[in-house]
Amino acid sequence: MNAIIYTTNTGSTEHYAKLLAHETGLSAYSLAEAKKKVYPRTECIIYSHTHPDVR
Repeated sequence: MNAIIYTTNTGSTEHYAKLLAHETGLSAYSLAEAKKKVYPRTECIIYSHTHPDVR
């Protein structure tokens, strides 16, 4: 595992992604940052909020 990639609307997911990154020693990137900094086929954790009304 090389990175944590997150999306966020309010900042909460970013906060928890960065906490997870700190605990694991991985880098955390927003999706926009990851498109520039993370190579294709890199093993990563995707962390995103899913609203209960989204199906």
